[in-house]
Amino acid sequence: MNVLLVIMNYNINFRFFWVFFLLFFSCTQKEKDKSFVEGFEILILKNSKVNENIEMKLNSSKDKIKVYSYTFLGTLEVRQKKYLLLYKTILSGYKSPQLNNYLIFYDTEYNKIGYYYMQGIDMPVLKGNVLIFSNMSSDCKQIQTVDFTDEIPEQIFIPCNNDEGDYINLIK
Repeated sequence: MNVLLVIMNYNINFRFFWVFFLLFFSCTQKEKDKSFVEGFEILILKNSKVNENIEMKLNSSKDKIKVYSYTFLGTLEVRQKKYLLLYKTILSGYKSPQLNNYLIFYDTEYNKIGYYYMQGIDMPVLKGNVLIFSNMSSDCKQIQTVDFTDEIPEQIFIPCNNDEGDYINLIK
């Protein structure tokens, strides 16, 4: 498996590269893939600036595409506890690859709290403790704001065309 790491507007220091190198080569079995990906996510959270995009391409065969793209959205505070938000996009497949989007929550000790699977929903914007969802690239053209001051909601409704829309559920 070949790995190509592409970083947009990011200066890689030697420590970042070395940790990535050790994480990648310490994972040789499928059950370790999850810990590799989470380790990479934590590395991004520790070293990224807000709204910085980091992309990792995995080439396992000539025809297969697998691209992980991460954006650190920032920190929000829920009941005086801070959480780090990471937006992840995975492009995976062969001739017609699928795109999957996730909004991932970590606590400040880098424990994964949960995530929202956001198929077809654009990357939200974090302003303070409010996430702003806007599907301006789709036919919806509606905006939904969600305040996280009191809780991380178990379910969020993203409206489209008045009463229609999508529910996204928090997966723990």
